Amino acid sequence: PPTATPTLTPRVGTARPVEVPDTRPPSSGDSVNAHARAFATGINRDLRRDLYAEGWRQKIEQNAGLDLVRNIAVGSYSPPEVLVHISPSGRIERVQFLRSSGNAQVDDAVRQIVHQFEPYKAFTPDLSLDYDGGIDMPFRWTFNTAVRLFPLGP
Repeated sequence: PPTATPTLTPRVGTARPVEVPDTRPPSSGDSVNAHARAFATGINRDLRRDLYAEGWRQKIEQNAGLDLVRNIAVGSYSPPEVLVHISPSGRIERVQFLRSSGNAQVDDAVRQIVHQFEPYKAFTPDLSLDYDGGIDMPFRWTFNTAVRLFPLGP
C-alpha cells in the first residue's frame, strides 16, 4: 500500500517541512521494472523449455536398449539430425529428419526409440501456458556404446 512521503520539521528556524526522497525500490508499475520482469520472464520461459528438453534427452539416453544400439552401430551411417515435436500432454506429434542418417535402419531405430517411451511427462502448467502448441526439440543422434543426443541450435 502506498505511504505518504516522510517529512522532517527543523527544530530551529521556520517550521517549513523538508521533503526526504523516497528510497524505496520502484513500484511494480515502473516501466524499468516492467522491462526487467519481461526480460526475466523470457529467460525463465526459455529455461523451462530447455530443462524439459534436457529431461527428455536424459530419458532417451538412459533407457534406449543397448541391443538396438549394437545392431545400428554395425552399419554405415551419418549421425541423423532429428526434430521431435512434443505436445503439452507429453505425446510425440512429429519426428522430422532435418538430416537423414543415410541408413533406413538407423532412421527407423530413431523413430522407434522416440515412440518407445511415450507418453512423456506432461508439461507443467506454466510451461503449458508458454508453449501451448508444444515444443520442438532438435538433436543430433549418435550411436556408439550408447545412444547420445546433442542439442542443435543457435
